[in-house]
Amino acid sequence: MSDKRPLTDEERAPYLAYFHDGIWDILLGIWLLTWGLTILLDAVYLPALIIVVALPMTWKLKQRLTVSRLEPMRYTPEQLNHTRQRIR
Repeated sequence: MSDKRPLTDEERAPYLAYFHDGIWDILLGIWLLTWGLTILLDAVYLPALIIVVALPMTWKLKQRLTVSRLEPMRYTPEQLNHTRQRIR
C-alpha cells in the first residue's frame, strides 16, 4: 500500500512557485555559456569560478525573489494527522 496521496491545489502552488521561477534555467544558461567559453578560450578556471560565484548567488537570489513571495503553508488537521502517521 502506498502512503502517497495527491497534492491539493494549496500544496501544489508553493511547489510550482519555488521550482518554476526560472532561476535554475538562468544558472544552466550561465553554465553552458561558461562551458563554451572554456573551450573557446582554453580557460580551464572558468567552471571553478562559476561554481564559486554563481551557485551562492543563485541561492541568495532564490531566497530573495522566490521564497519571500511564498505564503506560509497552513495545514488542515487531516493533513497533519496524515503526515504524523506517515512518520511513525
